[in-house]
Amino acid sequence: MDINDIPKLSLEVTKRNLALCDNDNDLDALSSYDTLFDINKLPNLTGEREAADLLSKVMDDHGFILAVSDYDSDGLNSAAVVYKALKSKYDNYKVIHNKRCHHNGFNPVLIDKIKKIHDEKPIDLMYTMDHGSNDKEAFEELKNYGIKHIIVTDHHMITKGKEATNADVFINAQQFDNDPKHMCGCYVIFKVMSSLYKDDPDIYNNFYRPCLPHVAIATVSDVMSLNIWYNRVAVRAGLQLMNIDQGLWKLLGIKLGLPAVYRYKDIGYSIAPFINTGNRSSTEELCYEILVTEDIPKLSYLIDQGIKNNIRRKEIKKHSLAKVMDGINVTKVGKSLSIIMECSMSINGIVANAVGESFRVPTTCFVLDKENKTLSGSSRAVLSHVSIADTYNKMKELDSNLFHACGGHKGAGGCCIDFDKFDRFQELFEKVISELPVPDKDDVKDIVIDYNTKYLDYSVIEDIDFAGPYGKDWIMPKLRGMFKVDRVIHTKALAIFTLRGLNGKLFKATYFYPSNETILSLDDLVPTGAVVDVIFEPQYYKRYNATNFTLLIDTIQEVTT
Repeated sequence: MDINDIPKLSLEVTKRNLALCDNDNDLDALSSYDTLFDINKLPNLTGEREAADLLSKVMDDHGFILAVSDYDSDGLNSAAVVYKALKSKYDNYKVIHNKRCHHNGFNPVLIDKIKKIHDEKPIDLMYTMDHGSNDKEAFEELKNYGIKHIIVTDHHMITKGKEATNADVFINAQQFDNDPKHMCGCYVIFKVMSSLYKDDPDIYNNFYRPCLPHVAIATVSDVMSLNIWYNRVAVRAGLQLMNIDQGLWKLLGIKLGLPAVYRYKDIGYSIAPFINTGNRSSTEELCYEILVTEDIPKLSYLIDQGIKNNIRRKEIKKHSLAKVMDGINVTKVGKSLSIIMECSMSINGIVANAVGESFRVPTTCFVLDKENKTLSGSSRAVLSHVSIADTYNKMKELDSNLFHACGGHKGAGGCCIDFDKFDRFQELFEKVISELPVPDKDDVKDIVIDYNTKYLDYSVIEDIDFAGPYGKDWIMPKLRGMFKVDRVIHTKALAIFTLRGLNGKLFKATYFYPSNETILSLDDLVPTGAVVDVIFEPQYYKRYNATNFTLLIDTIQEVTT
């Protein structure tokens, strides 16, 4: 088996595994890893045409348009798409954002802000981006206040009885019989705004080039599945456009110390967290300004301010994560984790993701509101066969009084419960997750390529990346090679190895313990000094001229002679 066969192998193995998982994706469309992006080939959303017609009518009448986005990376990138799509076509519009500290959706603070804007300049059309699906009451209030038209664009789960049926147009990727159920909010608004450019002979430079990078970033940051062809082609195309850009993306890469050529992991590990710092530190407006500012000196200053905020955010996350990990009893980790943590609500999502990835189980991290005696939780699916939106819905069926509120999509979600219902949440979260059908591991196939570790270095990553972007579902090939164990350090959730390859080089490698495996059994299996046969994924990361080449171990066995 040869490295050059990776694209074909990734396709074939992924299709087979998805079929085993009873996945409802169009498996033939997965071959689109080499397909060029074409807006006309994307599946249509219910309400998309109606929204385009209403937008055109308001613009023809030169009405005032207010675009209101959510506060996270998906929401802010959605706002950037609207700003850039309208900039060369229209001049009577304004973009604003919700703030995390004011809570989700159309909260009282956001509603008051919209009313004040309407008092100064009557709003003819209000767009929502990445939120609004469950804000029927708020829209009734705003329409009574005089706002003429409302278009909701979103992708989060819809709560029965609260759905925004009173909006003039309600577009949600999860509603009705929509095919693209796993589009992020930015992708949804991108499709709607594309109507402005349907007759543009240079749609590439005027629309794709400024806007597709935002779709790529939002798709990765909002944990959208990359086994779905329309997400894969958008991420590939967005990365290509970011890599030829000489403005924002070039300067941001330099400031963040990223490689000259972006890879999809640079979005996941650096760019998306940088943008998400806005909602972690109540600086949403700063992050939005970074995404839309064209003046290079001003942009440079804004990015520097964002980096300072990001450094503070990382320190808070590091401290909170360490406290959470210290408090977890590894022997009691089941099919899921539910945790109450002492930290700001702004970082419980990233802590949930980090903890979940460490133990490879869906995880919810709650933060206590002492005044109201409620818990605000953020959930991460972690595993490809788990949907947080479906899990919440099933939990509501089992206990209709469990949630004050909940929302989300496949990969992530948020909820609010009473403090005294934590045990009940933990019980139902574990029950629903544990009852999900999981394909037999013996049936699920990996791509494993025998590899001489004499030649192992970061260049193998370039060969593997050719078939990317990879996600939780699109199968990344694994390598198999021989090493000698120089050192091993055990922690609660993982073992950290120093392995020596056949070329004499030392490599850091990480092995995550399965929940049913004890540290003692692994220590007996691979003692220091042993020659081992390892199946692994090579991982390479470069930042600020420092390189980090590590191995993620899938299996490790001592070789006996």
